[in-house]
Amino acid sequence: MTLVTNIGAIQSAAASASERITDFNGDGYEDLVIGVPDEWINKNLIQKAGGANVIYGSSSGISPNISEGTGLPDQFWDQNSPGVPTSGLISEEFGYSIAVGDFNADGFSDVAIGQPAGGVGEVTLIYGSAISGLSSSSLISPQVITQDTPGVESVQHSKEAFGKSLAVGDFDNDGYDDLAIGNPMEDIWTSPFMQFDAGAVNVLYGSSGGLSPVPAFDVTGREDQFWSQNKLGIKDIAETNDLFGSAVAAGDFNGDGYDDIAVGVPGEGPYASTPKTLPNMGAANIIFGSPTGLSATFVSNQFFNIHSPLLEEADFVLSSHSFGSSLAAADFNNDGNDDLAIGIPGGVEWGPSGLVSGAGVSVLIYGSSPSGLSDDVLPVQKWHQNTLNGGMQEDENFGASLATGDFNSDNYADLAIGVPNDLVGAKGHAGSVNVIYGSEQGLAEVLGPGDPIFNQDAPKMNEMSEEGDGFGWSLTSGDYNGDGNDDLVIGVPFEHVNTNSVADAGAINIIYGSSEGLSATPIAEGDGQDDQVWTQASPNVEESVGSFELFGWALG
Repeated sequence: MTLVTNIGAIQSAAASASERITDFNGDGYEDLVIGVPDEWINKNLIQKAGGANVIYGSSSGISPNISEGTGLPDQFWDQNSPGVPTSGLISEEFGYSIAVGDFNADGFSDVAIGQPAGGVGEVTLIYGSAISGLSSSSLISPQVITQDTPGVESVQHSKEAFGKSLAVGDFDNDGYDDLAIGNPMEDIWTSPFMQFDAGAVNVLYGSSGGLSPVPAFDVTGREDQFWSQNKLGIKDIAETNDLFGSAVAAGDFNGDGYDDIAVGVPGEGPYASTPKTLPNMGAANIIFGSPTGLSATFVSNQFFNIHSPLLEEADFVLSSHSFGSSLAAADFNNDGNDDLAIGIPGGVEWGPSGLVSGAGVSVLIYGSSPSGLSDDVLPVQKWHQNTLNGGMQEDENFGASLATGDFNSDNYADLAIGVPNDLVGAKGHAGSVNVIYGSEQGLAEVLGPGDPIFNQDAPKMNEMSEEGDGFGWSLTSGDYNGDGNDDLVIGVPFEHVNTNSVADAGAINIIYGSSEGLSATPIAEGDGQDDQVWTQASPNVEESVGSFELFGWALG
């Protein structure tokens, strides 16, 4: 998320998906969206309708306090906000997922907010502007997209989860960002049977009029696409409980200028068989971009699971892994091709005393031109807490969340890996985050600042680890103080607030980057800044804090 100063260029080639910034008001400071999916709204009359806080960046970092004259006041959005087309209902979970892009190429970032619950699922789009940032009075009014929206492929059914995952990329390289919407509960017909919860992904293309599944009179647009494992050219086949679309990530894996998409399929079995042999091993499909958008025929698409020759099957234990539960793309070796990190939070690995169930693993496959993800440039890497700081533990779910950023501004992307169930001292499920820095050789724990581990008990960190906090449940990054170094935001949605009197209200920690990488306190004067903790009880943050609202569940 490199800081961009010339952000007003319309219809220039969009940045790679891994380099996009989140700047809703175009002031050069990145901004932050925080999902609160179980927020009670309308004076607490509507339970778990959900919401999203927006805190703007400034010269002092993320702050709802604008006394310094930079930034904007905090905002709070829900489906009852002025200008949002639909009204909030009980248990819709607005804010469950978040993605940011510039869908109309006006130089101001826009946000997509998923609400997959409530029976079918929706995605709300709010557009940025110069003066007030995200606004219902922007040039394009807020939109709500469902599978019943005219032009959106497939048909809306009950008990689906449209919007459970979101990713932004420019799949046709036209300068307008596009949106991939995961619906892992989509039922797919493969004659003669219905494959329940096989999963699907809808893709909406950007245009001068914003996201629209029907270009209509806007020649800059493109029609919606619908992808599943039943689509011609996609590797493997749709099967019940595959959950295709549980995670999505965009990156240019073959360096051709068109963003590609990785789709997580964590319920996939290792073989196309019915009933499945060894279910829930997981997989990831890769669909490549082209001048006409995502295409399974323009370039051969790819498919990976632990049985792929590239991943050296012998290194994995044959047990439930959930390969593809999380995904992140960035260029860790700065060769012009994005690389793919794949989370396997259910992974079983060998520890010093034998198998460790649910310890979790992350796999990194490097991009290459023109092959895409391969071992042509660098070998596949496998990371867990026995290869890093922390020490492997049972059911800690290393890799449950992933985020990328350039935390030390050396032009190599770095990787943050969430371990939300990590044992911190004697505190179970307190959570931690590992960070691995990029280099010419890719991710390497022995180069740069090393591979620090962060938790709320780390030196100089605000807050303290508590049992069940889930520190690292969600992650994102951005340059919130405009110093050229990306900063890391860590979701702690089960944090108790106000001296533990408000259970599971949720919080976020922000650790700021510097020339030496991430640090809870400045490395040197003028290089970095102290970490921050924000909750809905913090001064000037909109909405009152409430129990079980899960502030920090999703970040963007």
